[in-house]
Amino acid sequence: MAFSLESTKKSVKRFLVQTFAVTALNFGQLSIGLGLGYSSVLIPQLQQDDSPIVPNTNDISLVASLVSFGQIMGALVGAFFSNALGRKSTILLSAVPAMIGWMIIAISQNINMLYIGRLLCGLGMGMEGTIHPIYVCELTSPNLRGPLAASGVVVITVGIMLVYVLGAFLQWKMVAWISLGVPLIMCSLVFFIPESPSWLINHGKYELAENAISWLYREDDE
Repeated sequence: MAFSLESTKKSVKRFLVQTFAVTALNFGQLSIGLGLGYSSVLIPQLQQDDSPIVPNTNDISLVASLVSFGQIMGALVGAFFSNALGRKSTILLSAVPAMIGWMIIAISQNINMLYIGRLLCGLGMGMEGTIHPIYVCELTSPNLRGPLAASGVVVITVGIMLVYVLGAFLQWKMVAWISLGVPLIMCSLVFFIPESPSWLINHGKYELAENAISWLYREDDE
């Protein structure tokens, strides 16, 4: 009975720790959802008579599509850095172009600034989206891996819905400022989770891998 109780306590702690780790990473998925849905907020407001930026048809197409081009580049960059620097470092690095992109959008005075902002946002989205499922699977126990890995897709959808709601009440620049905070929150939380044990072992960092496993699986609990 005592053994069963102790095992249950360790399982609960393991669940909470791994859920925290995935929740931290899911703020990156939320940022992806915000970026994907943002065109539906931005474009209608740019077409209003009082818009500070007056785009033509080609401008609108580019604003909507550049984020996808950025995602393609981000996926390639993310795959390279993931192996070279690690999963955690790549996730943190992905927040840099995303935050810069949102800031440029928020202060945009012309269409070219919107181009650059959307491209950078897409770059960050591609980097994060490529590494996220790998990192989640390498951090989680087999019995938790399925639901925790699937949660990222749900969070992307939540992000899309959230930006629609924000856009219904706020001006597009304010929505961009709010969206900028999401990757910032991700960074502040991901800072506290370990690097992937698999990546650490593959790169000969066995002591760090042991520490990461102890943190994730609560192997250091008495």
